[in-house]
Amino acid sequence: MPNGLSEQEIDRLVVACNAEKKFLEIHRTLFGQTPPNSKGIAKALRKRLRRSQVMDNEYARKVFGPTESIRLCFVYEKIAIAVCSGTVVDVAHLRAPEIDLSKVRFSAHALEQFKKRYKEHCQVDLSDSEQHALRFLGQATEQDAISDIGKVKRIIDNEFEEARYFIFEKWRFVIIEKDDLFLVKTIEYAYLC
Repeated sequence: MPNGLSEQEIDRLVVACNAEKKFLEIHRTLFGQTPPNSKGIAKALRKRLRRSQVMDNEYARKVFGPTESIRLCFVYEKIAIAVCSGTVVDVAHLRAPEIDLSKVRFSAHALEQFKKRYKEHCQVDLSDSEQHALRFLGQATEQDAISDIGKVKRIIDNEFEEARYFIFEKWRFVIIEKDDLFLVKTIEYAYLC
């Protein structure tokens, strides 16, 4: 594979635990089933890598964030795969954002809380919290972001101001639509949906 991995390198790849979990979730979402075990996951990833294309560096940064430590990033049928030192370190599903990201604005409170919570839960001090938040929001879904009861309680607690909720992994975005813009009021670390 030009500028990519050789067949031998692909055959020797190890899948990091975090990448394995993400791939399981993506596979379940796309195909309604999961590979039976770690060997099945590695086999499915290797199959995709053999057919994949190397991602452009700028696009890889949009998908995975800072990519200095990632040697190569690949894409095949809406699945992005990041490889570093013989290990699949990250996997992402490339779906279209559910809202127009060009119309998204973040409140100062939302960015402050996101940076604080990201450091607390991920042990990383973000240098550009807005870029990371926007990347996560681009992959977030409105489906199952909050329970119906939780939504009703929040409407009552917030003086009947309606909000939309989006979730990516454990990050929930609380968004108010105003003047053809999407204002992110806060970004929560959602223990329960």
